[in-house]
Amino acid sequence: MTGVAASPIIRDVKNCAPHSYDVIVVGAGPAGVMAALAASAAGCRVLIVEKKPRVGGNIMASGNGRCNLSNTGIDAAAVPDCEQHSPRLSLPAMQKIARQARNDGAPGIRAAATDTFSCYHNAQFAASVLGRFDWPWLWRLFSSWGLACVADDGWVFPASRFAGSVLDVLLRQLQQQQVDLLLDTEATALHTSVPQNDSVASAVADADAASFVLQTSSGDELHAAKAIVASGSAAFISSLQPLLGVPLRPMLPILGPLHTNTEPLRGLDGLRVRCRVRVMAASSSKARHCGLDPQSFMSPTAVNVRHIASQSDATVLATPSPSAAPLLLFDEPGELLFRSFGLSGVVVFNASRQTRPGDIVSLDFSENFASLLGKCRSMPNFDVAAAEPQPSSCSVGQKIAGQAGNDGVLASVGTSPADQRFTGQAVLAIGRSELSELAEMLHQRARQYADQPLSTLLDGCLRRPLALALLRAAGLDHQSLGQSLSSDGLQRLALAIGDFRLTVRGAPPSQQAQVMRGGLPVAAFFPETLAARRCPGLFAAGECLDVDGPCGGYNLHWAWASGWLAGGAAAKLAGVAAAKNGIQPSTPGKRID
Repeated sequence: MTGVAASPIIRDVKNCAPHSYDVIVVGAGPAGVMAALAASAAGCRVLIVEKKPRVGGNIMASGNGRCNLSNTGIDAAAVPDCEQHSPRLSLPAMQKIARQARNDGAPGIRAAATDTFSCYHNAQFAASVLGRFDWPWLWRLFSSWGLACVADDGWVFPASRFAGSVLDVLLRQLQQQQVDLLLDTEATALHTSVPQNDSVASAVADADAASFVLQTSSGDELHAAKAIVASGSAAFISSLQPLLGVPLRPMLPILGPLHTNTEPLRGLDGLRVRCRVRVMAASSSKARHCGLDPQSFMSPTAVNVRHIASQSDATVLATPSPSAAPLLLFDEPGELLFRSFGLSGVVVFNASRQTRPGDIVSLDFSENFASLLGKCRSMPNFDVAAAEPQPSSCSVGQKIAGQAGNDGVLASVGTSPADQRFTGQAVLAIGRSELSELAEMLHQRARQYADQPLSTLLDGCLRRPLALALLRAAGLDHQSLGQSLSSDGLQRLALAIGDFRLTVRGAPPSQQAQVMRGGLPVAAFFPETLAARRCPGLFAAGECLDVDGPCGGYNLHWAWASGWLAGGAAAKLAGVAAAKNGIQPSTPGKRID
């Protein structure tokens, strides 16, 4: 429960006269609430229709109850010549946009903007919105409403670290601006007075004359001059296809746990560990590379290649046949959580944006041995050269490197004998020099623990359950003594530590996913206003649009920013329509008796 003393106005709208609202908003999530506040602040009478019994339920669930509002990486200052603008454009400005309209998503935004916001799916479209409404804008807006914010390692939270504080502020604003709410009511269909127009310019010219009727599950018909869709309901989004005149994108759950083969994970349920997570595509088809596969969860613009570019020993992903080379989709360090069905944790949630069933997840635990490998640069006065392992005249590491063959690639350890990776082709997700160092270190430890069981070999670096799982993956008996470990066994164990592989069996279940990808295609909307290109007076914001980002406040910020933009643009257009009809600007929330 939040601390709001009085609820916002909930108005009986069953017998309202036509056009009694300037703007109607479908959905009372973050985007819908922000759109309503922006339109109301511009002088519009606004109604929010929400199928759930309360406002902002997903706000309370975000950030594990702390509400990760935004991220300081969403910064327009990093984009040259990217200025913040008012979201309220005049009708002539919208007509100018129509004349300049292109289907590439974001005319006028420099490539630098796309680079800055490249973590988003459909990054160019997102950049045109976020380049104007970034995290400093959001911080100032919430501060003006009385919410104190803090930034923790780039993640922006309410200072209370409690999502209820955000909801309290939003409910108070809805009440003060007299936004009407109709809760526990599902929107089923939206109709417009102006037919869908194949000409973009004509549609924009007709926008001021458009009006809408929203049908609900209770049989009511709600009238408004303009409509904003901010609902994640797949059924309602699907009903909009005739209005938009373009196919919708399949809705797929992302930002959730991954279901994988489970035999290699025996005994690991509930264990947390830091590692590097890589995802490699099981298919290297042209469609997958270009992101054209409608069932793909992968966004070409969202592939994280920073870590690859920064490695001195580049990640090896070559194969004997270049045409069959697998595609590296994701590479990021973080903490993961082993579950009985697969993998969870923030880094896994982010990886889920790029994966689909059949892809390979590679876990690299070699960083847990960094100090023993002489890689710990943070220790004061640490002599890296002196700490490097001193190999013998023919070390295990040299033997492993020498076995790479002409293609320079090692066959990696399978999670089971039946697991033939990429049809048996040799693929490696860890650098050869790193692998050699790791194998040499294991060789020295095996000699040190010659009379100890292999189950103790990784003590001090990895927890025992994980060590046992890696020994199993390498085909080693944990009860065998260290002195029995052969060079071949060392090679397999080093590969298991640096490239422990699982196969993705399924996408995150919808109930476990934080975001749904797909929905309304961005090509059907003007990025400058979020107005529909071919349905005059219709706007969209938030999750219903095919835009998503990684964990860390990116998706919630998209909801805030897109909602504010759509609400302001709809209000401006509603004001143009009212002026043409000789109607004075509305007083927010003013009742019509």
